[in-house]
Amino acid sequence: MRHVRAIVGILLTLTLLTACGRAPQTPPPGQPTASPAQGTGSPVPAFTLKDAEGKPVGFTPGTDALTVLEVWAPTWFEQSDEQFQRLQELHERFGNRGVRILCLAYETDPPRVRQAIADHAALFDVALGEEATFDMLELQSLPTTWILDRQGRPLQRLEGFHPLEVLEKHLEEALSGPSEE
Repeated sequence: MRHVRAIVGILLTLTLLTACGRAPQTPPPGQPTASPAQGTGSPVPAFTLKDAEGKPVGFTPGTDALTVLEVWAPTWFEQSDEQFQRLQELHERFGNRGVRILCLAYETDPPRVRQAIADHAALFDVALGEEATFDMLELQSLPTTWILDRQGRPLQRLEGFHPLEVLEKHLEEALSGPSEE
């Protein structure tokens, strides 16, 4: 009887450990979610991470432009090619209008991220995310995109893959909104 209890205890412990260590979920295609925050949420705190080359990439509320902050997996997400293209188009269209594209890669292999960036000729910032940063952002699924005002307050939180047109609409609304001082 002791052996049965011990085995059950081990199985329960392994189940709990496995569930706690899961990566964020990827919503099914066509099931993205959005939650407008209207700039009322707490600002995203400042952070500095490293890019795939080991150089610092940071975010500081109040000093950065309007920011599209996206967490995704550039080497294994099924739509990563489309994701790169979409982010590049946002960078090209909105970069000169005070919008910064900042991506956090949910990856543990810098050489693979470096290769993905090179393969797609990414001109926007891509940092290697860290678990503490993902926890701070309350990351629930991949990809997740935030549109942050100039003080770092979330205007939108979009979970799942959203087409370019959806992000453009949210950015246009943010840019045409009241001036922030």
